[in-house]
Parts: sequence; structure tokens; C-alpha cells
Amino acid sequence: MTGYWPIGKTSASAITIAVDKINNDPTLLLGYNMTFLWNDSMCLAAEGLNQAVEFRISGVDAIIGDGCDIICEPAAILAASWNLPMISWGCESSKLSEKSIYQTFARTVGSFSKMGDLFMSVLGYFRWKSIGIIASTESIWQLAMSGLMKVFLENDIEIRYLHTLNPGHVLVTEREEYKSMLALAKETARSKRYN
Repeated sequence: MTGYWPIGKTSASAITIAVDKINNDPTLLLGYNMTFLWNDSMCLAAEGLNQAVEFRISGVDAIIGDGCDIICEPAAILAASWNLPMISWGCESSKLSEKSIYQTFARTVGSFSKMGDLFMSVLGYFRWKSIGIIASTESIWQLAMSGLMKVFLENDIEIRYLHTLNPGHVLVTEREEYKSMLALAKETARSKRYN
């Protein structure tokens, strides 16, 4: 809910909706009633580990979250030692794919190491040969951008526009200083199709 990536403020209500739908659907979880607890990890490793321990003490059957790699990596080791499933909706660290360490960890997003193949499929489908990249200055997005740039260059995709920005906590499309940057990106990165 708080911290450098307060995504919970805009997405936490989804859990309430999902739990209500599951509990009200007579074809799901017959004889069971799903409940949940939530805590604010603040995207800080120490606080995230404290919250994982609190969940364990509370007797939860699974941990859903966190969205921050700095928490998922150590908390997933704890969850494995407790034989407790942990499912992340946002952690994409490639380390988390090592099943000998993170035995009970699963995620609903892929790791950034697989993003290149996804983008190349999209580019190939539309026969695009040039692109523009706008990436956050946050380290995880810079890492993703570097990996993607390598894949694009290896596949002869021309990077016609490259810009990094500090997104803060306001949508970029609502910030005046970025409207001209988005317009320039749109004009500069217009894709050329294969012949």
C-alpha cells in the first residue's frame, strides 16, 4: 500500500472482488469459505519478511504476493521451508525460477528473461522492424530494457527512439512534461513493415 511502489492502492480491492465471486459461486470450493488477510510490505525486504512471518503465525494456507522482487526472493525461501504455497502477481526475478530453492513459489507473470521472445513474436506477427522504447529509471525496468535492447539488436530491430523517465506516482499520460515526449516517441518510432 505504501513504499516506493504503492501498487496496492490501486489493485488491492481486486482481492475483495475475487474472494466474493469465489465464495458466491456454488461450483467452486464446495464446503469451503475463502477468507484473507493483507499486510503492507512497503516493498521493503525486512518488512516483507516480517509480514510473511505474521502470515505464518496467523495460520494462512497460502501467501499471495508480494509484487516486489526484494521481498519475493527471501520470503519464498521461508515459504518453501514452511511448505507453504506462495504466489506472486508481480515478481519477475529470474532467480525465482530455480525450483530447487523456491519449491513452493509460483507466479502469474513471467520473468524478464523471457520477455524478448514475447516481443519478437509480436514484432514478427505485425512485421515491424523498428520500435521506440520508453522505460522507467527504476532499476528493474532498466534491467528489462537492457535485456530487450540486446534481443532487438540481435534480431535486426531498429531502436528509433529511446527515453528513460522517472515516473513518480502519477500516471505519465497525465503529466504535462511527458506529453511532448510521448508525441515525439510516436512520431519517431513509427514502424516500417517488412516488404
